[in-house]
Amino acid sequence: MFGISAADGTETPVFTESFESCTEPTGDPAYDNLQTAIHAADPIYVDLWPSELVDCPGWTAAGQAWMVEYSSGASFPDGTHAVWLNESPSGSITRDISGLTAGHDYRVSVETWTDDQDASTSSALNVTNGSDVANLSIDLVAGEGIQSLYEDFSAFGDTVTIELVGSASTTASPLIDNIRITDAGITGGSPSPSRDKPSKTKSLLASTGVDSIGFAAFAGILLVSGFGMMLLRRRGHGRQR
Repeated sequence: MFGISAADGTETPVFTESFESCTEPTGDPAYDNLQTAIHAADPIYVDLWPSELVDCPGWTAAGQAWMVEYSSGASFPDGTHAVWLNESPSGSITRDISGLTAGHDYRVSVETWTDDQDASTSSALNVTNGSDVANLSIDLVAGEGIQSLYEDFSAFGDTVTIELVGSASTTASPLIDNIRITDAGITGGSPSPSRDKPSKTKSLLASTGVDSIGFAAFAGILLVSGFGMMLLRRRGHGRQR
């Protein structure tokens, strides 16, 4: 299951990240008290260091992934630090999360909002879990405030890889904070890839308006009918000899 929602907070957290332990950027910020979530009832103002790639323990940053600190306005979801995933080239942060239990259900969630641009954007959350890769994207309208993004999965082993990526489709960018992985216990039985996520075959059939089960049944009828016609033709040829 995947979607857009606030985590209910009832599960046991096994991992949290609010970027408070990241290396402090050097020098003064290039932008101070910069307005983000500009159309929100209570915008969020930040200090931004766009000249340095964000440096956080356990994370690998690429593209234009920058550190921001809280300045004023509406508060951050957690703490006073967040990551700005700029759009060109798209900023990304990636890390492995260990200590999971195979067979348990987990939810990885993140809170995100838009930057200082009056344009829409999106934030991707990708979870690599054994052989399964779940990809989720949340569309943020221009100037929107904090939203929650989550991905549910049953663990194949003790480690997953999570990746957060900004979008290069517009001039706007997402800000990321308060990443959590929570353990819901053994609720789904044996590990399986994103149980409510349609298979590639089913998705392709659905895009053409064909129901996969009905399609399989129809194909079976055609196969049996075709085999019967072949038998009739062979028997007919036999009678002509």
